[in-house]
Amino acid sequence: MRLTSLFPPKKYTDRNIQLLSDYIDFILQVDDHTKIIFADEKPMREADSFGRVRRDVMSGEVPPNVSREGIDAKYRYNIFAAVTTKQNVERNVEAVVLDLIGDSTLFQIFVLYLIEIRFLEYGDIFVVDNCSIHTQGENQFLVEALWYQHGVLMMPLPPYTPELNPTELVFNTMAARIKANRSRSIIEPGDAFTEIVQSEFNAMSRKDVKKFYRHCGYNV
Repeated sequence: MRLTSLFPPKKYTDRNIQLLSDYIDFILQVDDHTKIIFADEKPMREADSFGRVRRDVMSGEVPPNVSREGIDAKYRYNIFAAVTTKQNVERNVEAVVLDLIGDSTLFQIFVLYLIEIRFLEYGDIFVVDNCSIHTQGENQFLVEALWYQHGVLMMPLPPYTPELNPTELVFNTMAARIKANRSRSIIEPGDAFTEIVQSEFNAMSRKDVKKFYRHCGYNV
């Protein structure tokens, strides 16, 4: 499963290699990897959830994909998602699909929601990437607030290492399942898209998430 496009050369700087080494050393010292919670956000276009139409090999013509009619190909939804392998949670993937541009305020609201439903608890390790909305703007004090008020250690992934983030596999699996379902049945574009995405997240089991964690090298 492909996680990302080719990494830029700056991934291999001494600084980034040291950050990667420090991260791996820290993770290896964590006795219980079920305490590691990951979160990320992803823009998604509804147009991308429909499969490509293949050219007719006999006539050379490409039939129109009627399923794409009425879709603004440039319009993007934004998805916040968090994953855990804990047993004492209602769902192992918590996600919100927003008809809004994701920003630091919305991410903070999402994190507070995770705490409210006890998806994030005292003693957890909360791992996010280096996106600016996680620790800048409204969230410049989020790391301190989570630690001192809730006992949650928030830490960043090393730069350019999406292969260490199980949330990437959650997003990829969700998109692949939606595309597969739409290839087997007629689903019209429209307002139901957010519900379709949400239902795919809700359907992901603890078994699915554990596979994602193990694929990324975590011991769960």
